[in-house]
Amino acid sequence: MSIMNSEEYWNSRFSKNDWEKNDGRGQTEYFARMLCENLPEWLSQEIIDNNYSICDLGCAEGDSLPVLRSTFEKNPLYGEDFSEAAIQAASRSYPQYIFSQANIFEPEGKPKYPVIICSNVIEHLTELTTALNSIVKRSSLYTIIVAPFREPKGVIAEHENQLYTSSFPLKIDKQCLIYAKSINCASKYYLFEQLLLVYSLEEKNNFTLDYLVEDVKSNSFFNQEKIWNSEKEALIASHQKQLDLLIASHQKQLDIQNEEISQLKSNINCLNSDNQALSKKNEEWKLKHDNLYAYSCKIDGELSYIKELKSYKIAIKFLLPIEKNLRRIQNKGFRIKYQVKHRQCKALLAELFSPAIQVHKKLSYKLQRKHLLKALERDLKNKEVIILPPTIDWHMPLFQRPQQLALAYSKKENIKVLFITKNIKYDSVPLLEKANSNLWLCNEEYIDEVIPHLKAAQEKIISISWTLNKTYCEKIKPAKIIYEYIDELEVFYGYGPEMEKDHKKFIETADVTVCTATKLYNQVYNIAKNPIISTNAGDYDFFSKTENYEINKTIRNRLSAYDCVIGYYGALAKWFDYNLIKEVAEKKKNWLWILVGVNYDHSLNASGIDRFSNIIYIDPQPYKELPSFLKAFDIATIPFIINEITLSTSPVKLFEYMAAKKPIIASKMPECLKYKSVNTYNNVDEFISIAETIMKLQQDDPYWKQLQLDAENNTWDKKTDEILAALKHSKKEK
Repeated sequence: MSIMNSEEYWNSRFSKNDWEKNDGRGQTEYFARMLCENLPEWLSQEIIDNNYSICDLGCAEGDSLPVLRSTFEKNPLYGEDFSEAAIQAASRSYPQYIFSQANIFEPEGKPKYPVIICSNVIEHLTELTTALNSIVKRSSLYTIIVAPFREPKGVIAEHENQLYTSSFPLKIDKQCLIYAKSINCASKYYLFEQLLLVYSLEEKNNFTLDYLVEDVKSNSFFNQEKIWNSEKEALIASHQKQLDLLIASHQKQLDIQNEEISQLKSNINCLNSDNQALSKKNEEWKLKHDNLYAYSCKIDGELSYIKELKSYKIAIKFLLPIEKNLRRIQNKGFRIKYQVKHRQCKALLAELFSPAIQVHKKLSYKLQRKHLLKALERDLKNKEVIILPPTIDWHMPLFQRPQQLALAYSKKENIKVLFITKNIKYDSVPLLEKANSNLWLCNEEYIDEVIPHLKAAQEKIISISWTLNKTYCEKIKPAKIIYEYIDELEVFYGYGPEMEKDHKKFIETADVTVCTATKLYNQVYNIAKNPIISTNAGDYDFFSKTENYEINKTIRNRLSAYDCVIGYYGALAKWFDYNLIKEVAEKKKNWLWILVGVNYDHSLNASGIDRFSNIIYIDPQPYKELPSFLKAFDIATIPFIINEITLSTSPVKLFEYMAAKKPIIASKMPECLKYKSVNTYNNVDEFISIAETIMKLQQDDPYWKQLQLDAENNTWDKKTDEILAALKHSKKEK
């Protein structure tokens, strides 16, 4: 290589932004589009069908990969370049792809890819034959080369050589030339011709019979470069022969398939004749299932009755421990007898003294538990205690409604809170643990041991949001019940007829039924004993300090290149409007989307948003980190599709956006239409128009005062006040 095309030369070009100033990015995108449009259809389809990995050798700053993604939606894409500065820029711009630094002339030890693309690179290299051999060694199936063709000498200083048909052999290493096409560019990015060549592995070539070497009429380069003529004729004759063989083979396969189709039709007729018998059998199994379910319910009832008998309780409390201890004594006697017989003195001494050690440990453990239970009893004495049965772990990074309610209740005068946890993932509560002075965490495993100590409370109140926790009402026997109807039942785990039945019972008997959406309230208005609407809320104290945070380093360096940053955090699921995001991103390429959250139902994988350079997806973040992302948002959004679930949704993030003083755009969900500070849209054009209006807002615009007012009126403190006020005035049926 000359000094002009050395590593130092290209690092300088990329690191000093000289590449971008000369619109190198636009040129890369142009050549990538040209490649996708001119590849033979059979080749593109084969690459897609077999999900071949594709590597762009000499990818510069990676701008070809998003263009390739538009054709090869699911294929793994990679990029390599000689310049370290180019690879660093590519990794910053397109973190969804894998880039690496590599030298074309050093293929040894580098990974091979089924498809290698080398576009507008080889014209910079003086050692053309060595370069072509090195490029082909990186490919296991196809090598696709795009280069200037018959370019006038001296037009571009960086081009070390001019390329003609004679520059390319029909065979490189084990790969044969199977496709060639001349493309007349005549665009602002390039004025002359480009040559598209496809080389294929010899073994692969034997199986693909419809390759075609194209002779473009306007250029007719085979006529001008006679070096290829004889090889071309031989290749075409060979292809024709193989094509004839293929046609004969296909005809034979077609005859076999016709026979198989006839057999399948016969089998279908047999299956149809058996269909009635199968239906009858299904009815019999359904009847057996229903009978078994009824019998199971009966057994469960009898078991519950037995457990309530005094004799059963006495047996469990006294007889089982006696039987267990007798078995231990018997086993101990056998061990002592064996040790005496075989004169195992040390083991005998350890056996004789072990009871004292075990007794000490048990006494110590029991004293600790007793101390905790007594402390709980003293703390609850003459207080109202609100009990939240287990739904999620307390220490779950993203605080949700149960934790927020528990915290808000614990701030009220004369109220203590008992939050029960299953220790599923984030909690490790041994028996009892204090979250704050008025909030206790309790291990669900020991709830039967804790319940007797709740009698010290002045009044026991259960706040239940999941009907499967109904057993806690039976165990604790609370004075009052708060039933939280927070979402459509079908979104809950365990949904079925039994849940529907328990749900209706709770609505009819609960002292307060809290509905978080108007749609839910309308469903229960005529049957609930005491229904109220109390939407979700925001942690105002936490999110109002968003401006004090630094923007998260994950996105900090990406913001300056865009005029507007639009954000969302939360679940990415089937109700999220991916199409709206993509259309806005396509129309407004100078706007950046930041999506933070969990890929809830894997709908994100099929959404296609990874093809857009101005859409960033970030994995779920801890609750305490959310403000560091929220601060970067110029506009906060809730782009949900309107369906049966979202018609009843009261998004917690809505009120967190308000507290952070971020202007909001949301779809026309009923629970978003309630607030003047929330801008709603019907379609993409409306969304863009609203966003452009928001970007022009002045600091003294009345909108900001409305946003602040809505935030202050929707805090968890105020929502718990509403619930407790409704509970206080409820008339409990005796």
